[in-house]
Amino acid sequence: MMAFWQRFASLRTVGFFIVCCVLLDPIPGYSQGVTATSAVNIGNCRLVDFDTTVELVNGPGDYFTAAFGLRNISGRPCLLDRGSYGANGSPTNPDRTDPWGKVFVTTPDSTDRVWGTAPVIDPPATLDPGRAAYFAIRWKSKPSNESEPCIQPIAINWPVMILAPSLLRRLCSSIEVSAFSLSPIRNAADSRDDWADPRNLTLNLFSERSSYYQGERFFLHVAPVKVEAKQARSDDACPTFYLRERSSDGRTLFRAKLPVAPQSDRDAYGRGVILAAVPPRCDSMTGFDLSPEFSDSFLGWKRSAEHTFQVFQAMPSPEDGPVHFAYSKTLRIGFADASAIPRTWGAPVKGVVVNATLDKDTYVAGEDVPLHLAVKNVDSQVPVYGGGFPDISCNEREHFNIEVRDQSGQALHPEERLQKPTAYDGTLSCPIMSAYPKGSVVPIETTLANEGWLPKHSGTYTVVVTLIPWLDSPAGTGHSMVRALAKDYSIQSEVVLHLVDRDSTRSH
Repeated sequence: MMAFWQRFASLRTVGFFIVCCVLLDPIPGYSQGVTATSAVNIGNCRLVDFDTTVELVNGPGDYFTAAFGLRNISGRPCLLDRGSYGANGSPTNPDRTDPWGKVFVTTPDSTDRVWGTAPVIDPPATLDPGRAAYFAIRWKSKPSNESEPCIQPIAINWPVMILAPSLLRRLCSSIEVSAFSLSPIRNAADSRDDWADPRNLTLNLFSERSSYYQGERFFLHVAPVKVEAKQARSDDACPTFYLRERSSDGRTLFRAKLPVAPQSDRDAYGRGVILAAVPPRCDSMTGFDLSPEFSDSFLGWKRSAEHTFQVFQAMPSPEDGPVHFAYSKTLRIGFADASAIPRTWGAPVKGVVVNATLDKDTYVAGEDVPLHLAVKNVDSQVPVYGGGFPDISCNEREHFNIEVRDQSGQALHPEERLQKPTAYDGTLSCPIMSAYPKGSVVPIETTLANEGWLPKHSGTYTVVVTLIPWLDSPAGTGHSMVRALAKDYSIQSEVVLHLVDRDSTRSH
């Protein structure tokens, strides 16, 4: 390990990566004043206490390093110990050259440091509020001899989940994990100050709103801060961008992202599915959209109260040194619990009720209409199943029948509503279904455009939502669940919608 840090100490950092992290210097012992100003209410550092950042470094020599910075944002001092590492940061699949090949693991001292399979080798240290601790993982990117196996990692799993295989070098050795340190690289400015300088921001990142309901779909818009005239072209192929997302529980995801297809090419569900066979194009003047894939839903976590987003673009970097990025400011978006929306419920049918609610009763023609659906199992005598789970690619049409009717009570003809080609075509079943719990409100977020029922013209309409429950199948049928017949359940909710012409809104 000593040779590792001697080589690491020779590095100098000139780039910036993922908000604010800097490289490690030779890691000092904890005797260098790693103590708190107060010993009151000091507990072990938890993930939620940190704003965790990372820098990737190619080299020196055959080494590849991911250096992490963990800034204490909890407002209280906390202890850095084995529990602060969490998982050991090893790259994930594929982890061997063949089904029976070598599994790449941490070195023995790193295993002792992280997992605690031997006596403690790094005494716990205290991290004061506002200060950052640093540690690194590294491995060799070239084998010592041709007979040794190597793999191409697809991810680093901790403390930031990095899903960017093109940025990760081959793994040809055991993985080394350093101790914690409070010392960044010698004589280097804190790059959080560099990040805070607006002159260094080269990308804009924003969304239509600053808050959404849990499960509500939206896009992040990216545009350059400045556009050179010679670069102002709308037919440039899109480079790969990287989206950093931190949830309020501290989980952080850094993922390679391609811009979604233009609005005209998106599927009817608005999820940014790229339907064209050619790569998407970026408009360097007006920007483009990214579709967030939330860290909580990606790993099965519930979307928390607030997420922060930041977008990066890889820039030309030396073969031996830090990876450089252009980057945006941090965007904060809050998420509200849709089950708390005030609703007017109808009478239960076999113990179940459904509700459809709009944010407002009047929209401009052509404007999409968010549809806040909810199911409540009041006192059903049998389990009732559905697919109302945020951020899972479920087709709501598997569980609801949604239609818009005109003033005569007739459902709108397809030519009277905005429809787009869909990659799902109404045939995708929800991969996960769970019984609606008794007494709980289960919200489901969608929009009329997503469902192919957005009227083209102004007027007064009625949105009719009918629940299509799924029930336990009779014993002996060989199926786990079957859809209930419409005659068995007719649970509906209606809401009136007014669409006005854009010109009429301007006149007022």
